[in-house]
Amino acid sequence: DFCFNLHDQRTIYSAGPSPKPATLSYLSPAANPSREVTGSRLSAMKVISRMNRELQDLIPGQVGRYDDAFNPNCVGDAFQMSGTPTILVEAGHYPEDYNREKTRMFVYKALWTALEAIAFDTYHSESETNYFAIPENKKLFFDFLIRNAQILDKKGLPPYSAGILFREELNSDGIRFSPYIEKEGTLPEYYGHQTFDCTNKEDLEKLRQNEDITRLFLNS
Repeated sequence: DFCFNLHDQRTIYSAGPSPKPATLSYLSPAANPSREVTGSRLSAMKVISRMNRELQDLIPGQVGRYDDAFNPNCVGDAFQMSGTPTILVEAGHYPEDYNREKTRMFVYKALWTALEAIAFDTYHSESETNYFAIPENKKLFFDFLIRNAQILDKKGLPPYSAGILFREELNSDGIRFSPYIEKEGTLPEYYGHQTFDCTNKEDLEKLRQNEDITRLFLNS
C-alpha cells in the first residue's frame, strides 16, 4: 500500500534558491524525530525520484522538495509512522496559471507515473540520492515584485522595492485575487512572478492602470 497526500501550494515557493517557481513539490515525510530513512520512507523516496525524472522533461528546474521536519500531528508523518510509504504532492504555481490548469496537468502526469511505477514494481531501481538532489523549497517569490516603488507612491522616500502577494477571496463571481503588500525593502534576493521597475515608463504605466495596485500605494 501507498499513501498519496495531495495539497495546493502557495505561489511564494521557488525550487531551491533559483528564479524558477516550485510548480510541483514532493516530500517523503519523516517517520520519527531523527528523520531516519525507514523502509517505508525509502520506498516513497524512490517513487518520488521516478516522478521527478518524468517531470524534469516537462518543467525542468521547477520541482522542489519540502522540508522534512518531523511532526506526528501531520497526516503524512502519521501514515509514515505506521509503515505506509507516504508521498506528499504539492500543486504549486506555473507562470500565468493562477487557476492551476497547467499545474493540474503536471500533477496528473506525476500521479500516473507513480502508479505505473508501483503497479509494475519499477521504482525499486531508483535511488534515494536522486530524491535528496531535488532542491529544497525556498520562500523567494512574490506575485508582483515592484522595483523603485518610491516613484509609484510619490512620498519622496528613498528607493525601495515592494513585494506584493495575492489573497484569494471568494465572491459571487468566483475567486478574486486581491493584492496586498507583504514586504518592503531592497529585497535583492527575491523574485517576482511579474517584476516591474518604475524607472521604466512602460512598467510604470502598466502599474498605474492597475487600480488595485495604485490604491495600495495611495493608502499605504
